[in-house]
Amino acid sequence: MSFKRLTCLTGLGNPEPQYAFTRHNVGVMLLDMLGAALGKGEKPHYKQSSASALVHYTQTQPGETLGPMVLLRSDGGFMNCSGVTLRPVWRALARQAPSGGPNAINHIVLHDELSLSIGKAQLRPHGRSCRGHNGLRDLERQMPGVEFKRLAIGIGRPESHDPQEVAAYVLGKFTADEQELLRQRTLPRVLELLRNDSKST
Repeated sequence: MSFKRLTCLTGLGNPEPQYAFTRHNVGVMLLDMLGAALGKGEKPHYKQSSASALVHYTQTQPGETLGPMVLLRSDGGFMNCSGVTLRPVWRALARQAPSGGPNAINHIVLHDELSLSIGKAQLRPHGRSCRGHNGLRDLERQMPGVEFKRLAIGIGRPESHDPQEVAAYVLGKFTADEQELLRQRTLPRVLELLRNDSKST
């Protein structure tokens, strides 16, 4: 099987360790789980990017099933400034790609999603609504014309729709049972979505 483009998986999150294991950082958490799964159980070793001191990455060759990938861990800057954090790194990757151009990379952004329950995930094409997610909004604002798919990771929603209570919920930490649910249900679903995506990449 041949692959037309390099796939870049970017997990969105707030600075760690302060916000480690919070619901808002589930994109980073799933990225780490993916790295371990693709690396046969070994935790990925992130190298500091020369383009930005805030982002770390590793390049992996998971085989013919998924094709060549780069994993970006966007946890050096705050979620609401994801576009500012990632812009230099995405541009550097595009320059290194064989075909060049702003869309030379198959970008897939992993982010938290209130409308999906824990254990569920959904891959949405470029151009879909950000659904109020400020990290996705900043990516669109900072990099107009760059296409990226949204890999929504379910975190569930609190009963209250009060903005302050929702903010407290997304910044709250997953319980041990919820983290296990992410490993047992969300991770296999994400791998399935990536395999299906690779067939058209």
